[in-house]
This record gives sequence, C-alpha cells and structure tokens, in this order.
Amino acid sequence: INKNMIECRYKTIIENAVSSVIGKETFLNVVVNIEQDIKKNTEHIIPDKKNNRHNINEKYTFANFVVGASNEFASAAAIRAAENPGKVYNSLFIYGNSGLGKTHLLHAIGLETKRRFPEKTVLYISAEQFFQQFVESTKNNTRNDFLQFYQMMIDVLIIDDIQFFANKTGTQEV
Repeated sequence: INKNMIECRYKTIIENAVSSVIGKETFLNVVVNIEQDIKKNTEHIIPDKKNNRHNINEKYTFANFVVGASNEFASAAAIRAAENPGKVYNSLFIYGNSGLGKTHLLHAIGLETKRRFPEKTVLYISAEQFFQQFVESTKNNTRNDFLQFYQMMIDVLIIDDIQFFANKTGTQEV
C-alpha cells in the first residue's frame, strides 16, 4: 500500500466515516514516511552508511587500473567524476568493447566518491537489477516509491551495463 493508493481508494471513505463520528467535516492528510517505507522495500540494495558497507568491489580502484590508449579518456573522466560528483560529468556514460575496464572504472568511481565524501550514499547496480526493480514497481503500483528511492535516497547512482536499456522504453522515461 502506498500513499497514492490510500488517497485514491480510501481517503473519501475515511473522511466521511470520521466526519460522521465526530459530527463535523474532516479532511484527511495522508503522510507517509517515505524513507522508512522505501528502506523496507529495498533493504537488499541500500548501502549501509553507518557501517560503511556497500556493494562496490574494493579491488577495483583507480590505483590498480591499467590505463592504455583505448581507455585513457574514460579513466580521466571517471577520476574527475569521482572528485566532484554531480558537478562534473553529470551524467557520465562509459562505452566500449568488452574487457577494456568499464566495470572496473565504475567501481573505482564509487570507491573514490565514498572516500572523499563519506556522507554520500553511493549505489552500484546492474542495469538488469534496475530494470527488474522498475518492472516490479510498475506491476505493484509502487512506481512513485521507486522514483523517490532513486531521487531522494541515492546521491551517486552507478549503473553498469547500461546498454541493457536499449529498446526498453519504460526505463528510458525514468
């Protein structure tokens, strides 16, 4: 159950019932603790700020990334994005053939961002996982919760294998 469902299906019924009991017109204001509700439904992917736990592979750092002619620009852009998240290269898309270090760079961005800005919530997720969550939110009529989770609770969103979204119009709207 989400706020939208309560307002659409039950608000008028509740207002009328309360009004008849107390004898005067009553208006219902639905307030939902979005953060708590979202955490309950997405606990498996939310990084734990208190214990500094996250789903980023700590082996993939900028220090051990092998820079070559094919990935030099992507490496420099990734470092700049991690140094100033949301300001430089917002959004950053890294495209290339398999084996050139795209996933390594994405994890390195997450690690460096967490090192520089420990207060930020950084989420690394595969495009497939993101798409599955989107589909579930659409099926369960919780799309607003899905959007609010990604817009309000995540400071730096890192999606790997973004090419998975090609020809999936619903996720392109998000």
